[in-house]
Amino acid sequence: MESDLPFPTHFHRYVSETFRTENILQPEYHRFFRVVPASRFLSLFSSDRKHMLRSDGTWIKPPPNYPPIFNGVSNLESFLDMTTPKNEYGEIFSLMELVRRFYKPRQLS
Repeated sequence: MESDLPFPTHFHRYVSETFRTENILQPEYHRFFRVVPASRFLSLFSSDRKHMLRSDGTWIKPPPNYPPIFNGVSNLESFLDMTTPKNEYGEIFSLMELVRRFYKPRQLS
């Protein structure tokens, strides 16, 4: 998720300033996050950029000027599918699960 926060930013600040509480959202609108180890992502991810095209084949926005990460078959949909909690494409977390998994409180000296 993009934000205007400086980089690097502590995880707690990023989460608290980027995401509002889910208490005000209907359950069907709760957010989910796919966490993929970087090495796994780089070895698996493949996109032909077809998600960036209108139905008539024109670009929604101009594509980047570098070639797509494409290994023959686009698998972007597999990364976007949130129905399987854990598979070769990573692990799915709710917002609260993500915070519990990655937030590390500072140790007082």
